[in-house]
Amino acid sequence: MKPHKIGVFLFHRDLRVVDNTSLNALAAVCDAVVPVFIFTPEQVTSENKYKSDASVQFMIESLDELATECPLVTLYGDTTTLMKRVVKETGATAVGFNEDYTPYAVKRDKELVEGLGVKIVSEADFYLTRPGDVVTGSGTAYKVFTPFYEAVLKIAINKPSSKRNIKWHKVAGDGNITLEEAYTRFTTPNPEIAVKGGRKAGLKVLTSAKSLRDYDKTRDTLSLPTTQASAYLKFGCVSVREMYRAVKGIPALLRQLIWRDFYAHVLFAYPDGVLKRPPIKWTRNKKWLDAWKEGRTGFPLVDAAMRQLNTTGYMHNRGRMLVASFLSKILLIDWREGERYFATKLVDYDIASNSLNWQNTIFDNLPYVKIFNPWNHSKEHDSDATYIKRWVPELRDVEVKEIHKPDGDRGDYVRPIVDYAEQREKAMGVY
Repeated sequence: MKPHKIGVFLFHRDLRVVDNTSLNALAAVCDAVVPVFIFTPEQVTSENKYKSDASVQFMIESLDELATECPLVTLYGDTTTLMKRVVKETGATAVGFNEDYTPYAVKRDKELVEGLGVKIVSEADFYLTRPGDVVTGSGTAYKVFTPFYEAVLKIAINKPSSKRNIKWHKVAGDGNITLEEAYTRFTTPNPEIAVKGGRKAGLKVLTSAKSLRDYDKTRDTLSLPTTQASAYLKFGCVSVREMYRAVKGIPALLRQLIWRDFYAHVLFAYPDGVLKRPPIKWTRNKKWLDAWKEGRTGFPLVDAAMRQLNTTGYMHNRGRMLVASFLSKILLIDWREGERYFATKLVDYDIASNSLNWQNTIFDNLPYVKIFNPWNHSKEHDSDATYIKRWVPELRDVEVKEIHKPDGDRGDYVRPIVDYAEQREKAMGVY
């Protein structure tokens, strides 16, 4: 006999039953577990100005697969109110969920713990290291990646846990909303989305990642595939420990995984921001901003990257850095406009990674002003214009050399909305 007869496990962004830390811990002290997922209005409706349809679509696809592994109860409404009801109706005396560290999640979970009055089982699961645990010699959070990276390399990372036989407790009914209803209400389905949600697809990504031995040499070539693992990690279709096991022998990929940890640590320690931001008078030009969003700036690589994002919910990391630099260092438009637009489009949207990637690109700590040249970038990272021609069809019959030249003959393709050299000079004076 275990200490608790019934426990309730609340899934958030850990949509799997394998190697799920707090689920395993709850099952260890409960005879049976009720699995629950709650859609909240502030996240999945228009109340959320950062809502990504692609991200919600991926999440519901992942939930659909999860529901084949357990008798998942799906609900819509306020988390604490609904969990109180579930606890009362099931007679549960324990509730489990994995720790989360975003400002929204910290507030939500604090209210939940204070409102339930039952045993809480909540452990770290989402990252290689718990945000707040890896600190400098003076006990403060790291603000620079390299020393953080070196510190994490010295830490023993837990192995993925073996699959636990969990006894599920099925409740009458499936909740107040079905996944089919949620899919219809909260998404605009996109058949072109870059990745399909669920653990089965996530495990294939892990297998593919193991074969990317030349990642360090190919990661900046936009036409070549990367792991595309970010959405599966964001929603926990695979665990970070499983990903670590897959890439620990590939230093360049391991470094990217530790960047993910770093951003989570920084956001947790400094939710109001940490990077020094010079007082910049941003340009307010809706025409330029719309052209950037729609991929019609007249700069082929910028346009290709933005059209890929708009179509698939995904963009290569090299492309993300380029279009961020272009928006805020060439067009001199507030980076927060781009950060929010990315949030509404990315299938792998993560507040820590997205916000801090934008800030690192714009407000770097270099002793000089770093501005990506979109013309040089296209020659270096898409030399044969394969990527550009895929996403900008009006350039498919244009000679490669003309695509890469600032004054190239690109036929009917839109002319550049600004002169790069002139805007760069302005940016040098601003930054």
